[in-house]
Amino acid sequence: MNFQRVLRDRPRDPEALLGYSEALLALDQPDEAQAALESALNEAGLAERGRRAAIVAGWLHYGSGHYTEARDWFTAALVFDPQSIAAYNGLGWAALQLDDCDAARGAFQEALALQPEGWTGTQTPQAGLEACR
Repeated sequence: MNFQRVLRDRPRDPEALLGYSEALLALDQPDEAQAALESALNEAGLAERGRRAAIVAGWLHYGSGHYTEARDWFTAALVFDPQSIAAYNGLGWAALQLDDCDAARGAFQEALALQPEGWTGTQTPQAGLEACR
């Protein structure tokens, strides 16, 4: 399939963007493939849904005491949105429960860098940093 022609005719078609991403990956062009994949996810509305679903899954596993799985889900949320403050905060709390204060500190600091104020509740990045002391 000539993806460039298809994309010229349908530049926002998620299926065409996904196919183009696969073709670029096969041609060993990972940066271009990543950009096409991100466009496909955004056009299909999957990036936001994927991020939200991964954060919910992370907190469900966290609440069940499955901290490794929680960490993996919060990490997955960051694949969808590398600027997700909720994912960094959850990742910090999961790392804290896994006794990895270095990783927890890094995640909490990233969350605070993205949103320095306005945190409420008990599982804030500030509380997580305090727990690492």
